[in-house]
Amino acid sequence: MLRAFCQECNGELLSPLPLNRSGSYKSEDTHHWNPSTVDRVIAIKNLAINVFLQTDAEYLFLLDSDVILQPFTLEVHLESNAFVVC
Repeated sequence: MLRAFCQECNGELLSPLPLNRSGSYKSEDTHHWNPSTVDRVIAIKNLAINVFLQTDAEYLFLLDSDVILQPFTLEVHLESNAFVVC
């Protein structure tokens, strides 16, 4: 889904980083990340920030899985024809 979204808006898809799932779990109610998973999330965000800093973009929009967006938030941002990093 992310790959299709990124292609649709002519964005740049970041290379996936390895994931060690040992010791991590998730359910409908909770999740537990091992240190490797936390380090991976940090590395992904740092990579996105570094890509952003190499552009002329004025804004950086980071989204975590625990955020609830208002309807059409992404559509409004995409209508600006801004460069997108996925």
